[in-house]
Order: sequence, then structure tokens, then C-alpha cells
Amino acid sequence: MKAKRLMLLGLDGAMPGMVKKLCEEGCLPNMARLIKKGIFTEALPCVPVDTPTNWTTIATGAWPGTHGITSFTIHLSGEPLDKGHSTVDLDSTKLCKAEFLWDVAEKAGKKPLVLNYLCSWPSTMKKGILIGGPSPRGHQSWILCPAISFISGVSERAPCSHPVEIRLKKAEGWKNLPKTHDAPLEGKILINFKYFQPKESPFQFLHLQNLRQTKNKSQFQPIGETGYNILIMKDDECEKVYICRGKDFLSNIAVLKVGDWSSWVYEDVLTPNGKTKGGFRFRLNELSVKKMQLELYRTPVHKVSGGVVPDKLAGDITEKFGPYASGHEIFDISPRSPKYNKMYFEHVSQFTNYLADVAKYLKEKENWDILITQIHVQDSYTHQVGFDGIDVNSPDHDPNHFETDWQILREQYIATDKWIGRLIRECADENTLIGVISDHAGIPVRRLISINQILLNEKLLVIKKDKQTGLPEIDWSKTKAYNRPGYPLCYIWINAKGRDPEGIVEPGKEYDEVCNQVITAFYGFKDTQTGKCPIALALKKEDAAMLGHWGKRASDIIYFFQPGYNNEVYSLPLGLAKFGEQEKEMMITQRRGHGTHAGYLPTARLGLATNSAVFILAGPGVKKRYERSRPIRLIDVAPTLSHLLGIPAPAQSEGTVIRDILVKK
Repeated sequence: MKAKRLMLLGLDGAMPGMVKKLCEEGCLPNMARLIKKGIFTEALPCVPVDTPTNWTTIATGAWPGTHGITSFTIHLSGEPLDKGHSTVDLDSTKLCKAEFLWDVAEKAGKKPLVLNYLCSWPSTMKKGILIGGPSPRGHQSWILCPAISFISGVSERAPCSHPVEIRLKKAEGWKNLPKTHDAPLEGKILINFKYFQPKESPFQFLHLQNLRQTKNKSQFQPIGETGYNILIMKDDECEKVYICRGKDFLSNIAVLKVGDWSSWVYEDVLTPNGKTKGGFRFRLNELSVKKMQLELYRTPVHKVSGGVVPDKLAGDITEKFGPYASGHEIFDISPRSPKYNKMYFEHVSQFTNYLADVAKYLKEKENWDILITQIHVQDSYTHQVGFDGIDVNSPDHDPNHFETDWQILREQYIATDKWIGRLIRECADENTLIGVISDHAGIPVRRLISINQILLNEKLLVIKKDKQTGLPEIDWSKTKAYNRPGYPLCYIWINAKGRDPEGIVEPGKEYDEVCNQVITAFYGFKDTQTGKCPIALALKKEDAAMLGHWGKRASDIIYFFQPGYNNEVYSLPLGLAKFGEQEKEMMITQRRGHGTHAGYLPTARLGLATNSAVFILAGPGVKKRYERSRPIRLIDVAPTLSHLLGIPAPAQSEGTVIRDILVKK
């Protein structure tokens, strides 16, 4: 029997070993039931092992060389080597050269709902529904103002928020105040801010990062005078903040005690482009009338319109469930702050419930057949916590963090398991094929390598100073090889004559010699502390075809780190930054307490951590209680799902149907 419906539920960064362990502990009942009813396997991501590359691979069944989404940015042939195009923008699908699974399903008479899925904009469907995405944090144009922490008398603030000091004083001139034992306090908060962000050049990042970390209030320019009066009082229960529209107690729109969230608040936000409707929430993080201390968090102001196709559905969804507000589940984790860690998990719960609510509502209203969705929770642990805290055999293990780090990891998986459970209970039936999948996992990072510093030492990369700004820039007239800042981490481009605008390397013999020089330098580089070469593998483009690395968007050289080492994301040569002389000589800096997946092979392992993805599948046509002994490839997912649905595979699909997981006829 062929499945009639599909729910493909993505967990960005979920690790197979962690899923198994937590299922065995009884923490993940919904995933455990799926595994009993179906199959469990590791899955090998494509390279580069990162988010856009592999969610696109999952949705198309194509290698990166075919679909063309090679990391968060792609370089188009003929453009300057330091120029990249974002693959997580509102034109993502225009950059993709392969057909998506949801398009095939729609052609076969199915109605897809693509919900919070990476690289999915603009919609390629005629009647299908698209909500959210296209990046891990929605889209910058959907966020009208950044998050703000209004503070008075406190030094802490919520993660990923900008501090704005407000003055508290004795309340005066208020109407309709109730009787209170203590004199109330008052303050004023504005809601419209414009974040000043200077234009970046490839080698400016550290300079700008330092600039952003200063408390320069000129970065936050109030736009207009829209705001609220806040009243702080203590009643018979506790101290509370009343957020009011003016100095009238009865005009309050929210009453908060510490730890409370407000409902969604909607305002016409004054932006440089005119008024736009935006929605946001408040949370009271800290309050003391006696000490005159306050921390009032306001979420980013999320644009009410946009983010939903067809647009006619946006009004009902916002009215019932609030605006699309992704991103907090990724960046706001606070492993060393119980107060903010609690707030982080509240964010996760809010967003998982939003996604489940919207899916259920649209199932009832629009009767979708295909749900393809993902959420970015586990990946935040990889990047912001790392795995050394839970690995007692790690040289960087801190026993003081063991229990805390394990608890954070468990709670993340439990939160997403609850999300999976809701979707199964409220949206699935006996004809539904249910898949749980990740795009990659992650590896601890302990030491950083400056790849461009290696190229600089080899005189393959040449830097000069801009005469006007004094900032370093690339001298393309002398540069032969370059590791472009940002993602993909593992790409080296040769400045080829006839291909690149300022190319100087002749095709043929000189091109091969430069490639060989780069690879020889990589393999010849040693960590003086360990005696090891940090590079696991470096290949010319023609030799990397076996990894799906081909086409005009593929770099001339691709390389991978030994687990534990990685590249500086922004590739600033160490000689241009504030490092010690020994670090400059070694081209290595310490980086503990974090991890990543990019820059590693799909099979990379270190301690408890692996870079492989997870795939669970249950439903019509799938074996039960079957664990595969060897991993599948992520390119195999789309053709296998298509086979089980009885529809064609996506046109450019290059994977195969995983026959051994199927029920034999």
C-alpha cells in the first residue's frame, strides 16, 4: 500500500547517537514509538556539511554540484572572488537548479505545506502553502526592530538584545491609580529603534564586532515618539509592572510579574520606509521596587505581513497564533545563566507550539497532504555550548558544567520530541508517512586555524592597506589563492586568469602548480603542541567529484579539518588581528566551549560527537523495528519518499531508493 500523505519533520543539528541514548533513557517517547513502528539510521550529509546545502539536498535528492546551493553563500563564476550571494534570502529558490520534492508532489495532485523550511523562498508552488523560512531566523525584512532590554539598576540583559537604560522615578500625574502601600514608580519606553550597522568588508569583521560590543548609544536611534508608560507597584501578591498607553492605569495592555510574558502587542511601527504593522511581546526578567531595579525584555518587532504564501492566509494565522517569529530557538541559549536559560526554553516552546498550531489549523482549513518542516534547536547546542562539557574524556571537560550541559541537551530534545508528538497526534493518520530527519550534527571545536594566514605566508595571498581608510584589503594583482570569508568555510579559490575579473593565474600548468602548492602547504602545516596536521583532507575540484563537488559554483580546492580544529569563520589573517607572537607563528588560537559542523567530513567523529545526520521513518510500506547497520546518504531521502508516495522523484534527483527499509511485497 502506498502512503497517501507525508510529514517530514526536520531537526537541524540532531545527532543519531544522542537520539538513541535519550530514547533509551525514556526522554523521547514520540521518537521512540516511531522507531518501533519504523526504521532508524544514520545519514551522511553532503559537503560542505552545513544547513542550506543539506536541507536543499534533502528536498531535491541532488548533490550540491547539481542543485547549486553550496552553503550560506554561493560564488557565481565571473564575479569578484570576494563576492557571494546569500542562499537564505527571499530569492533562494531562484539560485537552486534542481526540482523540489514539494513541486513533484503538487504536480501529482498533492497539496503541500512547506513550513519554516530553509531555502524555500520564493514559492515554487502554484497552490501549495509556504510559511516562514528562508533562513534559520526568518528574513531580516520581516524584523522591523531588534530585541531590546529596557534596564535600570541592573547589569545583565537578555541574550541577543540591545540594552537601553531607562530612568525610574516616583510616579506622578497618573489617573485611576489603585490604593497601594508603597509609592509606585514610573518610567517611559520607546518602541521604535533603528539599529546602526556599518557596511562590512571581508577583512573588517573583527573591527566591527568590537564596535558593536561597545555601549555606544548612538547605535540606537529612536524613530518617532511611539511608546508606553510603565508603572511599577506592589499589590497584595507581589511586585508588578503595568505597561500602559499613557498615564492612565486603566489603559494598561500588559500586567507582568517576574517571569511573565505579555500577549502579542501590535503597533504601526514608524520605519524609514513609512508605517508598518508590527507585533512583539514583553517579558519581565527582573524587578525590585526597593532597589529601583528593572529588566523588561521586548522581543524583536516582527512584521505582521509577509512570510505567508498565499497572502490571504496571513491575517487569520496572525490573529489566531501571532506573527511568524523564528530565531530565538537558535541564538538565545544561555548555558551559564539559569534565568535566561529558562527564557530560552520558553522561546522554544512558544515557537514549536506556533508551528504545530499552524499545521493543525491548515490541515483542517486547507487539507494539506504534504508537510515539510524543520526547526533549529539542536544546532544551537552545537554552536553555543559544544560537547566537551558532557564528554568526561575530553581534555577540555569541566566537571562543573557536566550536569548543566546534559540537562540543556536533554531539554532541547524533549522539546522537539513534544513538537513531533503534537504533529503526529493532531495531523497524521494511518495513511501518513512520517519522517524525522536532520541535516548534520556537530563536532567540538578546540583550536582555530587561520587558513588565509597560511596562504599569506606562502605569498599566495597578498594584503595591502587602503590609502583612505587604512584598513587591510586584498591586492588582487598579486593574489593567487583565497579563502573567502564566511561560509562555506572549506573553499579555496584560485584567482584564475580568464575566469575571475582580476585573475592572474594562467590556466593549465600554473593553475595546477598553485593548487599543488596550496595542498602541500596544508598537509605540511603542523600544530606545534600536538605535532598533528590539522587538515584531514584537501582535494582539487576534479578529485572531489566523488563528494558531489562539481560545477561552476564549486571551489578549485575543497579541504576538511581534523576533528577539533576549524577555520576562523571570517578568515582574517592572524597577523592583522590582536594575537600574541606565538599564536601568529602557529596560526592557531584556542576556542573552547563551542562546536560546529562546517569544515568537517560527513563521517567526522570526536568523543561523543559525530557529524552524521539522523533519519527515522515510519508508515505505509516501511519495515518495523529495523535499524540499518550502515548509513544512508541524504541524497537518498527524496527518491525514497517519492517511491513510498507513488510519485516521481524530483527531476534532478541523484540518490537511490533505500530498498532494504521497505516491506517486501
